[in-house]
Amino acid sequence: MEIRTTVTGVPRQYVIGKPEVALGSSYPSTQSDVPPDQAIVWDQFETKVYPHEVFNLEEVTDLFIAYYMDGDVDLSYRRRLLSL
Repeated sequence: MEIRTTVTGVPRQYVIGKPEVALGSSYPSTQSDVPPDQAIVWDQFETKVYPHEVFNLEEVTDLFIAYYMDGDVDLSYRRRLLSL
Protein backbone atom coordinates (compact mmCIF):
# COMPACT_ATOMS: atom_id res chain seq x y z
CA MET A 1 0.00 0.00 0.00
CA GLU A 2 1.18 3.51 -0.67
CA ILE A 3 0.13 7.01 0.27
CA ARG A 4 0.72 10.29 -1.52
CA THR A 5 0.95 13.55 0.38
CA THR A 6 2.78 16.86 0.38
CA VAL A 7 5.39 17.91 2.91
CA THR A 8 6.03 21.66 2.97
CA GLY A 9 4.58 21.90 -0.53
CA VAL A 10 6.71 19.05 -1.93
CA PRO A 11 4.82 15.96 -3.18
CA ARG A 12 5.85 12.73 -1.44
CA GLN A 13 4.92 9.11 -2.01
CA TYR A 14 5.37 6.55 0.78
CA VAL A 15 5.11 2.79 0.97
CA ILE A 16 3.15 1.82 4.08
CA GLY A 17 4.44 -1.00 6.28
CA LYS A 18 2.80 -2.87 9.12
CA PRO A 19 3.50 -1.58 12.64
CA GLU A 20 6.71 -2.83 14.26
CA VAL A 21 4.79 -4.14 17.26
CA ALA A 22 3.20 -6.81 15.06
CA LEU A 23 6.38 -7.67 13.17
CA GLY A 24 8.83 -9.33 15.50
CA SER A 25 12.56 -9.38 14.84
CA SER A 26 12.52 -11.53 11.69
CA TYR A 27 11.54 -8.59 9.44
CA PRO A 28 14.26 -6.28 8.17
CA SER A 29 14.15 -2.65 9.14
CA THR A 30 13.23 -0.26 6.35
CA GLN A 31 16.36 1.63 7.36
CA SER A 32 18.66 -1.38 6.96
CA ASP A 33 21.11 -2.07 4.16
CA VAL A 34 19.05 -5.10 3.09
CA PRO A 35 17.18 -4.17 -0.11
CA PRO A 36 13.47 -4.94 -0.45
CA ASP A 37 12.90 -8.11 -2.47
CA GLN A 38 9.21 -8.38 -3.40
CA ALA A 39 8.10 -6.72 -6.65
CA ILE A 40 4.86 -4.77 -6.96
CA VAL A 41 3.97 -3.98 -10.57
CA TRP A 42 1.32 -1.54 -11.82
CA ASP A 43 0.92 0.05 -15.25
CA GLN A 44 4.46 0.69 -16.47
CA PHE A 45 5.99 0.92 -13.01
CA GLU A 46 7.56 -1.52 -10.61
CA THR A 47 8.82 -1.06 -7.10
CA LYS A 48 10.36 -3.42 -4.59
CA VAL A 49 8.89 -3.78 -1.10
CA TYR A 50 9.66 -5.62 2.11
CA PRO A 51 7.45 -8.48 3.30
CA HIS A 52 5.90 -6.29 6.04
CA GLU A 53 4.80 -3.84 3.31
CA VAL A 54 2.55 -6.46 1.67
CA PHE A 55 -1.03 -6.47 2.97
CA ASN A 56 -3.81 -8.99 2.44
CA LEU A 57 -7.27 -7.83 1.35
CA GLU A 58 -8.68 -7.59 4.87
CA GLU A 59 -5.68 -5.62 6.16
CA VAL A 60 -5.69 -3.13 3.30
CA THR A 61 -9.47 -2.70 3.53
CA ASP A 62 -9.25 -1.85 7.25
CA LEU A 63 -6.36 0.53 6.61
CA PHE A 64 -8.16 2.24 3.72
CA ILE A 65 -11.35 2.73 5.75
CA ALA A 66 -9.37 4.20 8.64
CA TYR A 67 -7.54 6.50 6.19
CA TYR A 68 -10.84 7.59 4.66
CA MET A 69 -12.33 8.34 8.08
CA ASP A 70 -9.26 10.05 9.60
CA GLY A 71 -7.55 11.54 6.52
CA ASP A 72 -4.22 9.92 7.36
CA VAL A 73 -2.56 6.60 8.13
CA ASP A 74 -2.18 5.82 11.83
CA LEU A 75 1.29 6.73 13.09
CA SER A 76 1.87 3.14 14.23
CA TYR A 77 2.31 2.16 10.57
CA ARG A 78 5.75 2.56 9.07
CA ARG A 79 6.32 4.93 6.13
CA ARG A 80 9.17 4.52 3.68
CA LEU A 81 9.75 7.25 1.13
CA LEU A 82 9.26 5.80 -2.34
CA SER A 83 11.64 6.83 -5.11
CA LEU A 84 10.22 6.35 -8.59
